[in-house]
Amino acid sequence: MANLSTLFGHLKPYKFYVIATIISQMLLAVFTVISIPMIIPFFQILFNENPKTYDREVQITEGAEWLEYTFNKIILRYDRMDALLYVCLAIIGIFLLKNLFRYLSLFFINPARNGVVKDLRKGMYKHLIHIPIHQLKTHKRGDIITRLTSDAQEVEWSILQVLDAFIKAPLTIIGSLIFMLYISPKLTLFVFVLMIFTVVIIGSISKNLRKESKGLQESLSELSSKIDETVTGMDNIRSFNVQRQWSESFEAENNNYYRRIVQLLRRKDLAGPTSEFLGITVVAVLLYYGASRVFQGELGPETFFAFIFAFYSIIEPSKSFSSAYYNYQKGLAAYDRIDQFSSLASFEEDTDAVSAFANIKSAIKFKDLSFQYPKEDKKALNKINLELQKGKTVALVGASGSGKTSLLNLLLKFYKPTDGKIEVDGIELENISTADWRKSIALVTQDPFLFHDSIYENIKFGREGIDEETAKQALKQAQLEKYTGLLNQSVGERGQMLSGGEKQRLAIARALAGDPELLLLDEPTSALDAQAEREVSLAIQKAMEGRMAIIIAHRFSTIKHADIIVVLDGGQIVQQGTHEVLAKEDGYYRKYLELQ
Repeated sequence: MANLSTLFGHLKPYKFYVIATIISQMLLAVFTVISIPMIIPFFQILFNENPKTYDREVQITEGAEWLEYTFNKIILRYDRMDALLYVCLAIIGIFLLKNLFRYLSLFFINPARNGVVKDLRKGMYKHLIHIPIHQLKTHKRGDIITRLTSDAQEVEWSILQVLDAFIKAPLTIIGSLIFMLYISPKLTLFVFVLMIFTVVIIGSISKNLRKESKGLQESLSELSSKIDETVTGMDNIRSFNVQRQWSESFEAENNNYYRRIVQLLRRKDLAGPTSEFLGITVVAVLLYYGASRVFQGELGPETFFAFIFAFYSIIEPSKSFSSAYYNYQKGLAAYDRIDQFSSLASFEEDTDAVSAFANIKSAIKFKDLSFQYPKEDKKALNKINLELQKGKTVALVGASGSGKTSLLNLLLKFYKPTDGKIEVDGIELENISTADWRKSIALVTQDPFLFHDSIYENIKFGREGIDEETAKQALKQAQLEKYTGLLNQSVGERGQMLSGGEKQRLAIARALAGDPELLLLDEPTSALDAQAEREVSLAIQKAMEGRMAIIIAHRFSTIKHADIIVVLDGGQIVQQGTHEVLAKEDGYYRKYLELQ
């Protein structure tokens, strides 16, 4: 569970701004307190035709009497109008400095407040791209997006605003209290009554705010997930005619969020009016008691006005504590969700890597390789022994769940083997730099990933050295000649401006453009029609000449030209050989061909 020290720990990189903010807020509090007694000489000049004279020198320890004595000396020194002018100029100067430091406190704290949010998002995103894929799939996309956006912003809105209440407000309250105690200790007792009532009553109102705020953020995550699923699956929603059911499901989530936020805001909004009512009650008692002291001549009216002004300067910061406490609890709930996400186990790459990698010289070997996904009872791969020669094409065949994609994931170093090892030219893959290794690999998945940018940028995909001419050649190999003159055309979000077959072929063009040593294709022709499949298959075969390739496929036309076909069943190799040899054997592969 997060606390204030945990949250403020994120401010360390911005300590200059924090220190500058603290200094500015201290000076703001100083000038706020200094501005309080400035109304005393103004009222003395305004209401007293003949300033009071003293036959003795009043000491500073005499409190209100000393203030009246000091200001009277100033008034007697100057003409009445001149004295009034000097007092007004002094008031203007003090309030100018007060508001200057108010602006500077905001000027300096803004980079820190927003910098913390930036760092939180950066940390979460960096963690996101290292979370194991199987673990990532257990979280809804809407929930992840909410944590990266809404929850992170809540820290800025709710938590870091507490800085103002925790720095400026206490200084203002302390300064005002010192002045009030100096004027009249008895009157000051009423202020403590207000503070006691505020802490007790507002504390009871704000009880369980953190838990309720966390529930609210989780409800918002569910709402975001429902919207994301609706946009993504709109074709299916309409084709299956389930608009009404989905609308009702969304309405239920929306109503749940509505109920939570109304309940939370009602509790929050109750704190302000309650605090104000308590303040006015004490002010009324204070006015009555203070006025009686003025009538008795124990306190000058102008000094009493200054005391009321000081008391008012305490009420506002005191009220800010109630809203600050609400924001603090609400922000802690958001930070808890961020911390919960950041605590997910990440996949540590290259923790023991010592070997750089240039190229594949001879072969990749799988030695007694086994792999089991976390929290799964059954092994995805079991005792795999296989050798892949450089320049050869290997086809992986088998039913869904037989371990084909798991084998590719291990080659890509998305996971670490449970047992056994993978060797590249005699070097264990775990000891090869992941960054260097992946430079020599290209992957084409069954569901092609395209981002909202131009065709050219999708082909480059962050790789250097791929110029427009290279991109055009890759498009031709992937049977997309018509787009060679449209490199700057946008593909739309998730490639929605292209057909399914065009998206798949663009993904193939991206893979071929980097001239990889090892080409991994997971159902690369699954979205193509018969004509496009034939053309792309021919292009892939030509592109794979002299290059190692592993293809996962179910179509006979795609796998029959492979140098070796490996048949997997239940995570184990049950057959391997060429198409001609396996087709004659009475086994899984021949049954597979007969089904087609």
